[in-house]
Amino acid sequence: KVGKIYKSYSAGENAFVDIFELPNGKWVGEGTSVFQANQDNAGFSSSERTPGARFVMRVCKGDLIALDHNGARTIMVVRRLAPAHNRFLLAAHNETGNLDERNKDSADPFHWLQATYNVLRTMKAERVRVDELGRPWRIPPEEAARALQ
Repeated sequence: KVGKIYKSYSAGENAFVDIFELPNGKWVGEGTSVFQANQDNAGFSSSERTPGARFVMRVCKGDLIALDHNGARTIMVVRRLAPAHNRFLLAAHNETGNLDERNKDSADPFHWLQATYNVLRTMKAERVRVDELGRPWRIPPEEAARALQ
């Protein structure tokens, strides 16, 4: 009505979770909704509120995470962000189909990996990319933090 262009976003969907390491070594996360991410003042609020917190990684739905699971280094896909419960729902990168139904089926060996941020620390989790040849490449936290600024 006043001639200014505007755009609105649904506040319900989570855009990403920033994970920080506190000075005591514990990993904590802060979820950001799509609405919050599209505000002019979106940024590293946790590191500003918690002195000494170190940025570890920003995780979006669909990102790949390499971690130690069942005695092997495994690449998992982040299928759900659950910042209200301080965790992610992860599935191995080669799992397909309706994962909710497969998780409910007792005859199916698939089960969600529900990992809190601090459990991910103990599993030596790190964000990775996979190239065209199928080789995983680690995304260093310093590089990820620079890209966000």
